[in-house]
Amino acid sequence: MSEGEPDRTNVRRRLLRRWALTAGVLGLAAAGSPRRGSSDGIGRWRTEAGRRAYLAAYARLLQQVPAPTRTDDVPTGYGTVCAYTWYSPETADRIPVLLLPGWGAPATMWKPYLSLLPAGRPVIAVDALGDAGLSVQTAPIITGWEQADWIVQTLDGLSVEKVFVVGHSFGGYTAANLALRAPGRVAGVGLLEPVVTFTRMPLSVIWKSIPSALPFLPQSWRDKALESIGGAPVDRSDPMTAVIAAGTQHYKPVRATPKPFSQEQLESLQVPVWAVMARQSTVTNAEAAVDNARAHVPDIRIEACEGTHSLPFEQPERISACLTEFMDAHDPAAAG
Repeated sequence: MSEGEPDRTNVRRRLLRRWALTAGVLGLAAAGSPRRGSSDGIGRWRTEAGRRAYLAAYARLLQQVPAPTRTDDVPTGYGTVCAYTWYSPETADRIPVLLLPGWGAPATMWKPYLSLLPAGRPVIAVDALGDAGLSVQTAPIITGWEQADWIVQTLDGLSVEKVFVVGHSFGGYTAANLALRAPGRVAGVGLLEPVVTFTRMPLSVIWKSIPSALPFLPQSWRDKALESIGGAPVDRSDPMTAVIAAGTQHYKPVRATPKPFSQEQLESLQVPVWAVMARQSTVTNAEAAVDNARAHVPDIRIEACEGTHSLPFEQPERISACLTEFMDAHDPAAAG
């Protein structure tokens, strides 16, 4: 690098961190805000114009993501699930990894990982049912069993028997819930700053996030609420942030805030778990989560490191390497 030339790696990391702080906080607000959708228990768009605005933002972001090998609209008893798959013939025999987004975020939130993980095994990413995205909900999804069942039916529709399931934030909770309810379909679990999994979410975070989810408030007020949680300005010019913001504004989800797993549930997890918590997170207590997980989850590797709730997108290279090592250690095809 010549003198005076910017360090492209550092620039990329700064941009990624800015995206992580803004998009991560928007997704958290969408998750934590106690909102109601329709009386039939099904989330839907507030207006057709809002749906079109979201789809336009989604299309712009999708152009920045590596082209998937295949895209499927998978029918389930709860609606149609939009699923993207990346794979190559030489890795087709490996157990796939299923990526679950946090509430308020689409499958494309995993953009930084899609150039890091596919080299080793097939990767599947989905837009969650009951949230903004290209998946379309047709039946209520309220209980833990229902949250697991729509994923199991999606795997059936994709003809996938078993997966490593990785989730961030509420996606982490959903990943752990799937392993608890359907352990035969899960080879291992990766939990990246999971909420309400090992500790409760502070009530202060939920209350602070409420203004951000009220579409009738001025945009500046909603952004201030988000900044009070994340500690960083919200950059709505970023494509990922724009998608999550559009979903938060225009989509009315129906969701029940998950309850933390009981000691008995954690002790009954039958699959290997790898987890990472962030010490500077405002929504999880990293040290308490590590202590609780180590005390009750039979087969877990968990650590706390420096970072915010958007840790997976602040350290994608490191976390991708750890996930790859974890999955290879529990995949017979990789060992062979």
